[in-house]
Amino acid sequence: MKKLVIPLLFAAVLLAGCIGGGPSQTQEQQAGPAEQAAAAMVMSPFGLMLSEADAAGQDLECIGRPPGTVRGYYTKTEDTGLGETSVTIVYYKKGTDADSVKQFVESKAQECGWKKTSESSGSVSTPGFQIVQGYSLEYEKQDTSLGVDIIAAKTSGGNEEGYTFIEFTVNEHSGEQGTAAQQETTTTEEESGFGAVTEPSVTDADAQKYDNLLKPVFQKVFGSTKLSAYAAVEGEQKMITLEYVLEQGAQASKLADLKNELSQALNPEGFSNIVSTVTSDSFIYSYKGLRDSTITVSGAPGENKVSVTILLGS
Repeated sequence: MKKLVIPLLFAAVLLAGCIGGGPSQTQEQQAGPAEQAAAAMVMSPFGLMLSEADAAGQDLECIGRPPGTVRGYYTKTEDTGLGETSVTIVYYKKGTDADSVKQFVESKAQECGWKKTSESSGSVSTPGFQIVQGYSLEYEKQDTSLGVDIIAAKTSGGNEEGYTFIEFTVNEHSGEQGTAAQQETTTTEEESGFGAVTEPSVTDADAQKYDNLLKPVFQKVFGSTKLSAYAAVEGEQKMITLEYVLEQGAQASKLADLKNELSQALNPEGFSNIVSTVTSDSFIYSYKGLRDSTITVSGAPGENKVSVTILLGS
């Protein structure tokens, strides 16, 4: 499983100072990014705006949801070519309660037949924000993997009680579906996968500006690229999210080129690179501009998605 949470979280905290695959892929977002962002009340450390009430979707079978939480985000992605299904669910609740949530998840996972394969933990503080405690758990069961990230966070020096965020990511692989899809000769690239992605009409002026600035960078480095979703949310800092799909994926050998091209595109706009992190599981390039504006580009080597989070200072 490709996990982005721990490095992405640290980069997001450093920048914001507030809580804040394949050739035939279709995506079902039962509460899409734009709709969720419009009704969002809470910014998560996973780079998502979470709805105040339960987002459309469903809880994980058997494990269910941690007590007292709101399902702030739900998305399901199916890759028929590889026979893979991915589900991401983010819950949150008031209070920094990572330990009891971890106990709940571990108990339910064991009860439901999941085998733990790894566990890590940590915390970090910045001038504006404090991650009280964080856990990353990995499980597997037959052809399915489960990742659980639990983050307790609050504002540094503030009186806020903070929040506990829980992200579940399930990746299921079905060999039969993959074989059947690979043998299907009537499905063309234009009917599914990259060819089926319809780019949204970007009506927000700032989102349009940065899409025009960044999409050519991804095209130059990785080849054919499409904008698959975007959201723009007004607040103390305006937040813009841009999601891109790469036809050929984010090749690890081209990540150095990506950083160089991003710098060439963003430096004239007043942004300078402050975070560059590349591991076997993730890459993050973050830039800071005037009035505490920030741009963070993240993804995973070999994956076909790149995410951009932009925070614009007032």
